[in-house]
Order: sequence, then structure tokens, then C-alpha cells
Amino acid sequence: MTGSQIFSKLNEQALEEHGLIHFHIDQLERALADLDPASAQPETLLTVAVRIDSFKERLDEHFGTEENGGLLQGIQDALPQTESDIRRIRRSTPSWARPSKRPARSPAAATRPRCPR
Repeated sequence: MTGSQIFSKLNEQALEEHGLIHFHIDQLERALADLDPASAQPETLLTVAVRIDSFKERLDEHFGTEENGGLLQGIQDALPQTESDIRRIRRSTPSWARPSKRPARSPAAATRPRCPR
């Protein structure tokens, strides 16, 4: 595969991944749109909690993928001359976006019901 073919494939994967993130944002926005916490039914609050958890997991997966290679590493592998730019982008990544900096999920969170993806 040529550098441009690799970049094209990585770009396609990144767009798909970001599409999933936007899907989860949309689902969360819909769940929150008409929410009145004072009068919400427990089932409604559970739906919101599940949507938040699903969104968080999707972000964890996304940032974990990037931390372990992902699009940036693929670009650097295909186009070695981008190394300094890739280093600059990685340095600018906020600490909250680095999986190693976030606390592990609680056991309670692992047993919560999940919404379908």
C-alpha cells in the first residue's frame, strides 16, 4: 500500500470513529432535551445515565486507540516527515483525554445496563 492509500484508509476509519462519537452525543442530547429532573421518572433518569456511560466508554475507546497508535501514528508511519507535527499535536492533547490519566471504571459502572449502540 502506498502512503496515500494508507492515509486514505486511516482517514476513513477516523471519520467513522468520529461519526460514532457524534451519534452518542446526539443520543445524549435527545435524552436530555425535555428532561425535568424534578419530575423525571426513574426509568428516564436511568436512560440518561446509560447514555452518559455509553458516551464516556466511546470516548475512552477513541482516546485509547489514539494513545496506542491510531490515525496520528498511521500518518507518521506513512509520512515520516510529519514526525515533528505529530509530536506537537500529541503534546497539545489535554491530560483528560489521555486514558492513562483517567481513573479506572468503578465495579458499579461495569454492571450498569448499557443502551444499544
